[in-house]
Amino acid sequence: MRALKKNGATFPKVTLRILRGAPLSVLVLLCCSSQSRSADRKGTYDFHCSGYTFRLAAPRGSAPKDELTLILEWNGGLYPPAWVSSDWHDVKARLCPGESGKCEDTAIAKIQFDEIGKHISGSFMVEFANRRQEGKFKVKYHHQGPRVICE
Repeated sequence: MRALKKNGATFPKVTLRILRGAPLSVLVLLCCSSQSRSADRKGTYDFHCSGYTFRLAAPRGSAPKDELTLILEWNGGLYPPAWVSSDWHDVKARLCPGESGKCEDTAIAKIQFDEIGKHISGSFMVEFANRRQEGKFKVKYHHQGPRVICE
């Protein structure tokens, strides 16, 4: 194997060939994998007798701090694992800016599920009177208060 001297150090030629292509391949891997797995909003979900509530916090670094609440009504139909599909589900939604206390209901709101397991992830789309928000979300289970018993 031939060696190459660079800045006083000796490197095998094979190592240099691998290292030359590494920055581009690392950049592609980091860029593409983080885009496909990143969530615009993260938060929690909870089960109640008439459905599920998803509370999605504002993305980091955004102002103002707000919480988007999505309510998926569920009356004994398909169980959550069956929701994973390309179908969009209609939900009720409300956007509450952090300190103002003035919440805004949406005109149209939909949710789509990519994965349901330890976390639930998917996409959301909400339309308000004068704007539209859409993006990816990832939530984990969180329940406050006593255990829910539905009759």
